[in-house]
Amino acid sequence: MFREILKLLVTNILVFFAVALVVEVGGQVYAYFNPAYKVFPFVPHPSLGWRFIPNSKHIVTGDSWYAREFSAEVNINSHGFRDFERIFKKDKNTIRIALLGDSMISARQVDFEKTAGQLLEKN
Repeated sequence: MFREILKLLVTNILVFFAVALVVEVGGQVYAYFNPAYKVFPFVPHPSLGWRFIPNSKHIVTGDSWYAREFSAEVNINSHGFRDFERIFKKDKNTIRIALLGDSMISARQVDFEKTAGQLLEKN
């Protein structure tokens, strides 16, 4: 009787670990082929702390790796800003306004066309 119960217990434990292993390997394979982000978007900077990687592209999913409910593609230009590619020399009739700020200005959680800088530029 005791041996039968022990066999049943060991069999259940082995089946549990086999199923857990299959689920873990399946999840790792799925996450590898369907990442919620492309690259780490920042590099250390001596005076700013962190800055965007120039000429990079990444996907923001908030605090979660799961991108199904929320994601926004972010493109960074060659100057390290979330903006169109701009040249430093400007036309005579062009007025430039710099927006300096934190994550509210970079607005990585929304589409580029809906950022404060783009709405200001359209107006």
